[in-house]
Amino acid sequence: MNKISIGISIVAISIAVFALLNKEKNKIAYVDSNKLIEKYKGTEQAKKAYMQKTQVWQANIDTLRSEFKMLMDKYTKERPAMSSKEIELQEQLLQNKQQQLNQYQQAMQQKAADEDKKIMGELIQTVNLTIKEYGKKNGYTLILGANGSGNIAYGE
Repeated sequence: MNKISIGISIVAISIAVFALLNKEKNKIAYVDSNKLIEKYKGTEQAKKAYMQKTQVWQANIDTLRSEFKMLMDKYTKERPAMSSKEIELQEQLLQNKQQQLNQYQQAMQQKAADEDKKIMGELIQTVNLTIKEYGKKNGYTLILGANGSGNIAYGE
């Protein structure tokens, strides 16, 4: 971890020295990458599409949960009239249904996380490409990006 910090410090100092020595030639800018992503029009569209998908997934989970509850209620009502073998089979069936519901719910949570990661990756890639094109077009030597971890968004 210290080696990484030292490496980052050396790079930052090198950039600062380079910028100071070549003041008149360098055009340097700073952007807040998080704000760019937040304000980017595509972000709102991506959020809406993501929310629609998660609503469908949640509706499926809710339907399965309701079906399980109905089976459980039916079992509870009919249990007094069942034989021990029927009780055993019904409980096994209910346990399997519960496991299927849990597995489906976990799969949908993973799918939602993967989709969120994919969407954010695409947004970040689009914003970074836009910064790069802007830097080239407008003659910037360096564009520094702040995203919580700090980075160089564009370099000539």
